[in-house]
Amino acid sequence: MSSNDSDRIVPDAQIDPRTEADIEKKIIELAKSYTPEWHYSADDPDIGVTIAKIFAGQMSDNLVMYNEVIEKYHTEFVNMLDISLLPAKPASALVLFDLVNDTVPGVEIPRGTQLLAQSDDADEPVVFETSNSIYVSNAVFSTAFMTRGRDGYVMPLMGKYDEPELIAQNTQTEDQVGDTVTYDAPEQPVLTRIQPFRLFGREANISKNALLFYHESAFDTADNPLYIHIEGDAALLEQIRAGRYQFSYYGAGELHPYKKVTVLGDGERITFSSEGKEQLPESVGNGTTDLDVGEFDLFSDTMALYQECYIGHNNYFAKSGAVVTLAFDVRSPYLPLQ
Repeated sequence: MSSNDSDRIVPDAQIDPRTEADIEKKIIELAKSYTPEWHYSADDPDIGVTIAKIFAGQMSDNLVMYNEVIEKYHTEFVNMLDISLLPAKPASALVLFDLVNDTVPGVEIPRGTQLLAQSDDADEPVVFETSNSIYVSNAVFSTAFMTRGRDGYVMPLMGKYDEPELIAQNTQTEDQVGDTVTYDAPEQPVLTRIQPFRLFGREANISKNALLFYHESAFDTADNPLYIHIEGDAALLEQIRAGRYQFSYYGAGELHPYKKVTVLGDGERITFSSEGKEQLPESVGNGTTDLDVGEFDLFSDTMALYQECYIGHNNYFAKSGAVVTLAFDVRSPYLPLQ
């Protein structure tokens, strides 16, 4: 007669949603007006009831095909645009494997291993296959972190981390070089739940970013001021004023913060300069004799042709391209000063 309505796939959009039972109900309603002498009885069916059931079944089948017209029109319209439907793909799910305690250290599960899953719609279990090979062990996570290569941020997810060093120090002795560090795993696996975190957020960043500059002499300023001319980025200068960045210099094997950082000006590049305070020379000589750096006879007591005087300062005179100003107080024991 007709297929069961419950086995049919009902389209989302229906032109006529009536079922076989709705059509039979309508026949009974109309029969009371058109053939009042005929009584519809499902318990004691006659030829009229049989014809009504045949009509209701055939009509319901027609309505099913009629309701599929919209979907067929949609498919034809998509085909006219040269767009194909997405192909069917098998269902997938995540599966957790665990080992029975104190049995084996680990086991390999090859790709294609069949797994059974219970189904609410079918009596038989659904068969799944693993898409990749995996090795199952009692190993547990101790630390985890997430990185973002775009700006170098390192976000801890679980575990403890030591503060990173900008300049790595070699703390191993000669006897320790080549030693193997071992880690004793816990006897029982520990299940650690990672707390919720902001994906690629800036919170709890454990990384350190540094911009290192090297120069053979510009940074050898002792206690003299060093000028870093940063131009062209007002936002960067504002963050420096707010203390977001730290300026340090490297000496004696470690980084030392500058005592004072003052922001001056803005523009398009980064340049460095240092300024020296007035200092006495470290050495003074005439080529044969070392003289007192505070007070000396420039050319000794006897004037001679091509006699020279040498003034030395390892820091100031070693700076390539630096402007060095020499200041003298000169007096002569033979001529009065004017």
